[in-house]
Amino acid sequence: MKIRAFAATVAAIIGAVTFSATTSGAATDSVVSDSFEEFQAYEAGRYIVKVVEGEVVGAVMNDHPRVRAKARQFQSVIHGFSAALTAQEVHDLAMDRRVVSVVEDPVISLVAPQSRSTVVGGSNDVWGLDRTNQRTLPLDDTFSATADGSGVYVYVVDAPIRITHSQFSARVLSGFSAPGINFLTGCDDHGTHVAGTVLGTTVGVAPGAQLIPVEVLDGNGDGLVSDVIS
Repeated sequence: MKIRAFAATVAAIIGAVTFSATTSGAATDSVVSDSFEEFQAYEAGRYIVKVVEGEVVGAVMNDHPRVRAKARQFQSVIHGFSAALTAQEVHDLAMDRRVVSVVEDPVISLVAPQSRSTVVGGSNDVWGLDRTNQRTLPLDDTFSATADGSGVYVYVVDAPIRITHSQFSARVLSGFSAPGINFLTGCDDHGTHVAGTVLGTTVGVAPGAQLIPVEVLDGNGDGLVSDVIS
């Protein structure tokens, strides 16, 4: 799955500090001043708030009651929460000494797939499998593997997946769907295609693996970084 600037976005979340405090949670006057100047350039929108390790995320949210009512706390990956914030709320959280960073929660999008006109052996199935195990061209129209992925669990982080598809048989386990995203709300079949490439019964590289759908992109291929983190 190709997601535009995905690596850069994750790096920004984990590493970049838009509004900083010291590791002990005690902000210096210079840091507060710099943060306030940066805050003035920000507007209302969706944000990811990272809380100092050791501080209770729920307590931080409780001290900002308007934020608490609309925040979604992360259970892993990042010690913090996401929420739609006003410019004033961004400022208030930036000034909170228990907050490490407040960064925008950007929308990520799938890159439009490249069209392919050449089909080897008259079958797209053969082309896909053949291309995964052969770097040099022309392709030899064969695919071989020493294992089928049995005992492996594959998390496909993508758009909604058609879990009733015959390529997955009974190998789909319970996964995660971001709020408002499911197959019935619209799907461009990208998630189904990716899952099929990985573990489809006849078209997949690992036809014995089990699928765990992680549906975070809508039918247009768009979604929030906070949904991926969740």
